[in-house]
Amino acid sequence: MCDKNHEVNGLVYEVDSNIVGFAHYRRMPRPLRGQDIGFLDDLFVDTKYRGQKIGEKLINKMKEISKSKGWNLVRWITHNDNVRAKSLYDRVAKKTNWDVYELK
Repeated sequence: MCDKNHEVNGLVYEVDSNIVGFAHYRRMPRPLRGQDIGFLDDLFVDTKYRGQKIGEKLINKMKEISKSKGWNLVRWITHNDNVRAKSLYDRVAKKTNWDVYELK
């Protein structure tokens, strides 16, 4: 992420000069719409700092970045049992009807 030519970017949230949260994101093509959107690969907040709206602040920053890049949305996935994170995601975003598949 220190390479400006790499497609993955990151955000960090600091408390007292210590990183306590981060997000990894990138551009994602949306071919059928002829657009690019943002994709949030990872969002993490240290367990000691959860409940302080740090995840929400990182997502809000993603929204700003998305607008500045002309992306009309940011998409991400999470695990079914990630209940705590999903309570945040349900508050700040719209859940889609898509199921995710992986081919190995």
